[in-house]
Amino acid sequence: MMKIGTMKHRISIYSKIPTMTENGFADNQTEVIGTYWAEVKLLSSRESEKIQATQQEVRLKFRTRVIPDLLPSMEILFSNERYQIISIDALTFENRYMEIIGEKVTQSG
Repeated sequence: MMKIGTMKHRISIYSKIPTMTENGFADNQTEVIGTYWAEVKLLSSRESEKIQATQQEVRLKFRTRVIPDLLPSMEILFSNERYQIISIDALTFENRYMEIIGEKVTQSG
């Protein structure tokens, strides 16, 4: 069972919405889905090996209450950094808590 007190960080979930520019080029707008309390931790080296992360990739584990309709195509904003969602897992069979693995989005990515 998770302790609510460990969820002391604020994260925002963003959805990308495909749009067109004035010149007819494809673009993406972002829309805030919501802001949530979460426990945030760096992935351990063992966990990183399991998902085959390289040394240069920064991956965090976000534990939070279930966020309805969360999709892997969405992004997380935490501490002014964007994280692409890599995986979403339920932590309990009651579907009360979830764990999200996010990879930091670099300027080129």
